[in-house]
Amino acid sequence: MKWSYFKEVIKQLPDKEQYEKDDLLTDELLVDYYEDIKLYYSPHNEYVNSAAAVVIVGITPGWSQMEYAIRNAKKYLKEEFKDIDILKHVKQKSRFAGSMRKNLISMLDELQLPLYLSANTASELFESVDKQIHSVSLVKYPVMLHEKNYNGHSPPLWK
Repeated sequence: MKWSYFKEVIKQLPDKEQYEKDDLLTDELLVDYYEDIKLYYSPHNEYVNSAAAVVIVGITPGWSQMEYAIRNAKKYLKEEFKDIDILKHVKQKSRFAGSMRKNLISMLDELQLPLYLSANTASELFESVDKQIHSVSLVKYPVMLHEKNYNGHSPPLWK
């Protein structure tokens, strides 16, 4: 886990209602890079829900997830939550954050997945019935190409 290192970096960030790319796409949060492709740290993939009935796999976290995860981690660090609780809350609140979550919920409702998990709607799977799902990414950290979300196509993911 890189959390133990990066939580100190996150603690040092200024308090903001919302971060801009200039605040977070920095060398301090850079995990790795290759030419114009850069991987940045985000804490939302550090927690694993081993009791989940369903695993949802994405390609890579995007900017929205990264910003939301770091903003919430900063908040929970200030409130002096235990590390495991921070990571669990950050996971729950930031997975598929932004428009991606809304689209995913719509697709899961259309597939009627909530019926198999004793939920009324897929939105409950991201909130009150949280123990039943786990989300993960093929590439654990946000990947940016020219400071924009990597889409998995250019360059091809396998490269």
